[in-house]
Amino acid sequence: DSVRQDVKPPSARDVFTVRDKGNASCRFMRATAYQVPSQPQLTARARVPLAVICCPFAEQLPTEDAIVVVDERPDGPVRCTNCRAFTNPFFTWLSQCRRGKCNLCEHTFEVPLDYQCDLDKANQRTDKLYRQELCRGVVDHPAPAAYTQDYNPAAPAALFAIDVSR
Repeated sequence: DSVRQDVKPPSARDVFTVRDKGNASCRFMRATAYQVPSQPQLTARARVPLAVICCPFAEQLPTEDAIVVVDERPDGPVRCTNCRAFTNPFFTWLSQCRRGKCNLCEHTFEVPLDYQCDLDKANQRTDKLYRQELCRGVVDHPAPAAYTQDYNPAAPAALFAIDVSR
């Protein structure tokens, strides 16, 4: 499967089927611009606003694969110790998988012993195809008890953002 870089996602109004191959579907995350300048000077001059619209509970078609629940560790999912990003298909694994490198902040962290495995010749995890969080763009991680132990959630709030700039 070669990935074409010049293909835009379907319109939000179109009916389409998504196959999760490691990137989040545009049903869950949709960018406001799909081509941005690669150099900071051009970005500043072009003044193209860039945002991502996140819909974590977007409806899917019955023909699409269900969201997989990943709940294998009692301590919760492995996360970057710096930015708290969840492990994903774009993390890098180092030192025979004893260390992980976050794809968002590039921080290197110690991988818990129960999450370590062998790496192949291309430095890919040998269990990558068996760990859904490492081969799918969208998974569900239930919060472990330690996350909610002393947490009293506030009432739900709504935020409406309206951009009236030109």
